[in-house]
Amino acid sequence: LKMVFQTYLFDPANIDKLHFHLTSEGFKNGTKTFALLCQDIFLKPYDIHTDLKKINTPTLILHGDADPISWNFAEHIHQDIPKSRFVKLEQCGHFPYVEQPDEMFANIRRFLRHIE
Repeated sequence: LKMVFQTYLFDPANIDKLHFHLTSEGFKNGTKTFALLCQDIFLKPYDIHTDLKKINTPTLILHGDADPISWNFAEHIHQDIPKSRFVKLEQCGHFPYVEQPDEMFANIRRFLRHIE
């Protein structure tokens, strides 16, 4: 499990900051959930971008520059949500609360102060 999540980090040495507390039951449920995601979402084409345009709520999109999910994808989501703000976090993978917690929380606080 750690080997998989290391690829989601800017610095793989941060893997020990992620806390894996999986019981055997939790692992079985996670496996079932992943199978359902593969069956119902990953293997079927779908496009949420039309629905994103309907969101009329201020939205903060944080994305790490080293996230394996392309920043272009996050930027596209930002463009589709009318009241969104996009922040790219430097030297950060998929887990900003592990790799850039100060920057992540500063952006969240700034965003919350400026929404009406």
